[in-house]
Amino acid sequence: MGCILQSSLTRGLLTLTLNRPAQRNALNMALAEALLEAVSHARSDERVRAILIRGAGEHFCIGPDIEAMADEYEWAFDFSHRVSSLRRLMEVSRIIHDIPIPVVSALHGKVSGPGLALALASDIRIAAESTRLTTGFARFGLSGGYGGVYFLTRLLGSAKARELLLMSPCLDAREGLNMGLVSYVVPSSDLESEAFELAMGLANGPTTSFGCIKQNVNMAEQASISETLDIEAENHVLCTLTSDHREASMAFRERRSPGFIGV
Repeated sequence: MGCILQSSLTRGLLTLTLNRPAQRNALNMALAEALLEAVSHARSDERVRAILIRGAGEHFCIGPDIEAMADEYEWAFDFSHRVSSLRRLMEVSRIIHDIPIPVVSALHGKVSGPGLALALASDIRIAAESTRLTTGFARFGLSGGYGGVYFLTRLLGSAKARELLLMSPCLDAREGLNMGLVSYVVPSSDLESEAFELAMGLANGPTTSFGCIKQNVNMAEQASISETLDIEAENHVLCTLTSDHREASMAFRERRSPGFIGV
């Protein structure tokens, strides 16, 4: 994975740090490969109960590494090869969206292009007041990627998604909050501690329940109410069989906070 993506696991919380600060964490193929590998591994690692994604330096991710693109995608490459290679890397957004544990993104500085898409794939986005958000793709003659179009359309509707993708306006954190692109806005000096505390709280929560909640929401995005009720019922009964549910019920009766273990 190398130093371009730092990884640390603390009491069930996996922190992934985009670590190209000199390039403002612009996404090149090496960083994309490392991130895909990290979240793919996390999906099968029972120790991981939540993920926090952050950026080193002054920015979360300014977008694609435009200077590196010419070298990475040589025009002599076969078109279908380039498509399949990029599509494989974009799978990271689907995994973040579908992985049955909470994913939090801590946003600061500039968040653009695939950086914004990765943040939108996350479950919760906490942003510093100084954060600036933009789709950015059209400014470089690009159409979008890493699920940016999918998540913007789902979150905001097709009309607003078209506007943000075609016009590439630069939004501040409060505008992002009002639109629903951002979950919370905090003072810039508090971002690191607030994001870690939020993500750690989720890592200490009822992991099976969280995974079922994400599955329910994903189903509701695309299925009928009947199909959604089917999966809700199945997941609800599944959760009643967990140790965490029994612990929560006992804690309620004993008037104390539950101590979840994730199973």
